[in-house]
Amino acid sequence: MAGGATSGTPSLSVKPNSATSGTVAAGDEILFGDINDSNNLKKTTAGDIANLAAAGVSLGLVLALS
Repeated sequence: MAGGATSGTPSLSVKPNSATSGTVAAGDEILFGDINDSNNLKKTTAGDIANLAAAGVSLGLVLALS
């Protein structure tokens, strides 16, 4: 991940092909754009997402990186 700014409009680039494999732990944080809050960047944990699925919530997830 690279980018940022001290003034003006910041930029962020993500190169998923440079990432290594890993095991997800319940406390790992995941970033998402909240469509109910003007796509503002938020975070949750992998455990919170697993709890949604266990509660019977149907999840449709699309991750778009450019």
